[in-house]
Amino acid sequence: IMRLVLISLLIAPLLGIKIGISQSSNDANTTTTSTTTTTETPASTTQAVDISGSGLGSSETVSATTQAPTFPPRKTAKPSSTPTPTLSSTAATPTEATAPPAYEPALYYCACDWQLDVCDINCCCDRDCNKQSLQAFSCWQTPEPQSRLEDFHYTHGLPACHLNDGWLCVFRSNTKPARLQPVNSNFDAAAFNKWPLESFVADAPAAQCMHYSFGQPLQLWQPDQQQLLHLQLPSAFESAHCQLQQAVRHLQPMQSSCLLQNVAAAQTQLWTLLNLTSSHQLLPKPRDLAEQQPDGINIQVCQQLATQFICNETQLELELVQRIELQLLHNYTHILEAKLILSEATQTPHWLHYELIYKPDSMLEPKPSSGALGYQPGAPLLLSKLLPQNESAPQRLDYFEAQSSSQHWLTFCSRSTPVGFGIDLMQRCRLQQALPNLQSALNHSQYCEQLQSNIWRQLLPNNCTQLKQLEQVFVSQLGRPAPTQWLPLQLPASNPGIEAVYDEAHQSLICRNMLLSVSYEFHIAELTLLQGHVPHQPVVQHARLLLGQRHDLEFDNNEQRVELPLTVSVMFYKPQPRIRNSAALQAVNYAMLM
Repeated sequence: IMRLVLISLLIAPLLGIKIGISQSSNDANTTTTSTTTTTETPASTTQAVDISGSGLGSSETVSATTQAPTFPPRKTAKPSSTPTPTLSSTAATPTEATAPPAYEPALYYCACDWQLDVCDINCCCDRDCNKQSLQAFSCWQTPEPQSRLEDFHYTHGLPACHLNDGWLCVFRSNTKPARLQPVNSNFDAAAFNKWPLESFVADAPAAQCMHYSFGQPLQLWQPDQQQLLHLQLPSAFESAHCQLQQAVRHLQPMQSSCLLQNVAAAQTQLWTLLNLTSSHQLLPKPRDLAEQQPDGINIQVCQQLATQFICNETQLELELVQRIELQLLHNYTHILEAKLILSEATQTPHWLHYELIYKPDSMLEPKPSSGALGYQPGAPLLLSKLLPQNESAPQRLDYFEAQSSSQHWLTFCSRSTPVGFGIDLMQRCRLQQALPNLQSALNHSQYCEQLQSNIWRQLLPNNCTQLKQLEQVFVSQLGRPAPTQWLPLQLPASNPGIEAVYDEAHQSLICRNMLLSVSYEFHIAELTLLQGHVPHQPVVQHARLLLGQRHDLEFDNNEQRVELPLTVSVMFYKPQPRIRNSAALQAVNYAMLM
């Protein structure tokens, strides 16, 4: 009896600590919009987001939880011994009754379909690709995602012991292993990649194809000498010096950087490529052996100067070239146009950069996307801005407009690289501005306000010059944006005005309540989307902006320019269950036992 009493006294408080869910509230930062109450989801539930279930202005994440099985499992009633009646032959079988339809637009998911309304290269499940483009792709079946050890955290109602080493955790699963497939004696390796046998390929007649296939080398044709060869670009292997030539393959972009020994080496590589493009033509499709003189495409040579863009000029205006870009316009099966763009170097180049870009033959530019459904780690975080209200049409985001010219990712401090999903970042930059003539009779409030606007232009996205303009900026919850899955950027409520004070004793100007730093916070999670069909999709659940400390800036009358240090930080938070230390639990156990 004493042992039972001690065990009960020991277990009861520990169970109260482990199972209880703590809710924390932060009253320090209030927001202008409606505050979203976030409840920490227990470890025994699976979250799912309905793509078409939330409104644009709502800041709450649409999620649904499925009840986990009870623990310990309860005994189920035994079935009665009465024989069940046999179903008639006209009744549908369970497989037929529960079989999903062949195609449901609401549950569409393709792992390689990133771009909206554009056929992704070599993506055979993309519904935007027509039959003609699929002929050029090498379609391979995408393997199904296998279960992970972290799935115990969702399916069994308890966390795995390596995540939460406590009293109640899953140490080992007793799930029956999957049945092994029987060994197939008639194995056929035709559907797998194999090393080509050059001796047999040379003797066998080459199969004629009326279009390029994915990964097939592009061909060059020399009309005068009737010579056929492959288009190649310099490439580096185990060395920074480009001593190899890599074939340009259909629909496969490539990049390479070559370390130059001197300026003469850069000129040699440039003129070698220019002589090749001037004497050869690019074939839009593989050469047909029956054609004596195939029709080729002349490669246009363009020069990207500091102030202008020139094409098809016989005289080269560039003295030093730092970047060579080959742009190929295609319709997925044929090459339609080719441009070789030479970028001028501002100083003596030490590297020569090559880049091959494929552009589809479409009038509309593809919208930026960061994943097939959820965000891909490291992909750009997507933003959009509300368009002005129109009486004839509802208010829309500029992301879904065809003629939208604004960028749709988070950048600041005049940097071109966007913020990557899940990557914490801190950026420092400086703002330089001329100081006006300081006189006591003048009103310097306008200068202080203009200075703060220039600071906001560096710290805020979409060239916002006022903090209030961020009320029209929304963050996409998904890597593949949906019209109803956007979150507002929560803003601080208190915003004291800027004051300008002129100190006659020190002959200086003081700008009060100036802000020089901001912080972006994003709460992310992995959810199951599309009614449980697509698990482990990273999404954004909450986004807000925090302001740094306010400063009083004093400028002396002798100064001519102002130089201010600015700071921006981006943090991604992923809520996880609190992991308790097993050593601490043992100490509590010993103390209670004593």
